[in-house]
Amino acid sequence: MNRLNQLLALSTAFLTISCGAQYTESENQAYYQTSNASGNTSEAGEGLRKVSFNDRENNNMPAYTLALPASYAFEGNVYWETQAGIYVPNAHGQAYNQATKTGIVFFPSVSFKSQSGPNYAQYTQMMGNTGGDVRMMPTDQAIEQIVLPYVRSQKGNINIEGGRSIPNLEKQLWPQDASQAKSDGFMYSYTYQADGETYKAELYAVRFAFDMPVSGSYGQDMITRWGLGRIFEISAPASTFDREKAELMQIVKSVKTNPEWQALCRQIDRQKAREIDNMAANSAAQHQNRMRQNQDAFDATQRAHSDLQNTYDQGNQAWMNNQRTIDAGHQNSVNSIHGYENYTDPNTGDNYTLDNPNKYNWTNGNGEVISTDDAFYNPERYNSGSYYQLDPR
Repeated sequence: MNRLNQLLALSTAFLTISCGAQYTESENQAYYQTSNASGNTSEAGEGLRKVSFNDRENNNMPAYTLALPASYAFEGNVYWETQAGIYVPNAHGQAYNQATKTGIVFFPSVSFKSQSGPNYAQYTQMMGNTGGDVRMMPTDQAIEQIVLPYVRSQKGNINIEGGRSIPNLEKQLWPQDASQAKSDGFMYSYTYQADGETYKAELYAVRFAFDMPVSGSYGQDMITRWGLGRIFEISAPASTFDREKAELMQIVKSVKTNPEWQALCRQIDRQKAREIDNMAANSAAQHQNRMRQNQDAFDATQRAHSDLQNTYDQGNQAWMNNQRTIDAGHQNSVNSIHGYENYTDPNTGDNYTLDNPNKYNWTNGNGEVISTDDAFYNPERYNSGSYYQLDPR
């Protein structure tokens, strides 16, 4: 599978994981019969209204919809970000019934990358770090370390009552889901205090994983992109939670994806993937051109060296001047042969020796370097983390 197809497959899977289930073609007409293009609320059936997570970066196009009873208030949107090296949409929002004090919170998905194999082993040995990789955790551990700290920051102390694995969570809630990702569901239940009252909540999440083989100089590695998606919490006063749970779960099950927005996402995916492939092709051509220039420079240095040798015996002072020139020519020939240039990290003071670098060289401080001749290229657009330029020395 080439880079373009790999990225398209991964980003499509991330799209499905981020919030809701996908529409099939037979459902498209039903969607437009109930959708309201001028806002994020429309009729969705007797006693229900359709609300949407709107994509704020694409003219507020409705991205995901869900059917809510009229008594529920709703707010939510979709934003785009780079996760595990892939530019993906993410949804977050909440629905709340003031009268019954019941609510649903939809959390953004989160994803990571881990790599294994001979190329990665060589990298970690040379650089002395893991390059920001995060090894995959069991689902309950990932929720405990990633999601629950945020929940505690919002609710204060929570009392965990229990948890259980739900292997087919996605299929139970969204049977029309077409995702082929390996996934494991888990649910934590807990209580907390708010406004002098005890509330009960259940937090659900799915751990997903995608494996992608990649080839390198030392053989084949395996890159695993994994994370938590479908993250939502339902809550109600502890005394009424069991009675209200069915309605809350029915709202969650109603989440669907707007097929027009899904098509837009695929178009964005293709554009980003082509940009990456074009950058790789241009980099290879630039490398070949630099190698030819290096050879020409080396030949010129050798001729200069020969000329200097012919005047070697013209007096002591001339000899010293020639020797300094020879030394400089030798250094140039070494640099020309190897194409090496030296750079310094302005933040850490670390030194980098780069092989045939371009004009602009970026680092994330973890030993990773991106080299480009494009003065307007922003590596943070296509990679996770912060990047800044290295200084030549």
